[in-house]
Amino acid sequence: MTRLVNKSLTDVAVRKAQPREQHYDLYDAVLRGFGLRVAVSGTKSWFVMHRVNGWMIRHTIGRYPEWSLAEARYKASDALKRMGSGETPRAPRSPGGKPAIVDMSVVNREIAAICVYPGIIQEELNESN
Repeated sequence: MTRLVNKSLTDVAVRKAQPREQHYDLYDAVLRGFGLRVAVSGTKSWFVMHRVNGWMIRHTIGRYPEWSLAEARYKASDALKRMGSGETPRAPRSPGGKPAIVDMSVVNREIAAICVYPGIIQEELNESN
């Protein structure tokens, strides 16, 4: 459960967060449900938590320092809005519960259709098939 805090996350606090014997979370007072998980290995991951349709959902946004605090907070805000409307911000799943398989040939054709240089892309697609 998200702990209520009265201090917002800062760049300094994130940078100085050190690994411990067990992973731990730092929460943000500015955006409730947003936080940083510090793993035993020292990996720092941004996440959001929110209740969706009766289930507590934890969604990982990305890793620090690839995502800055400002970028992660912005992405978290968007994810929390979607979660608030009952949508889960996870990858689409097939009816069997497994992750949906994306047909890359369709994606490649769509990219070729909108590309500035469609002839070059189409030649590369033809060579790869």
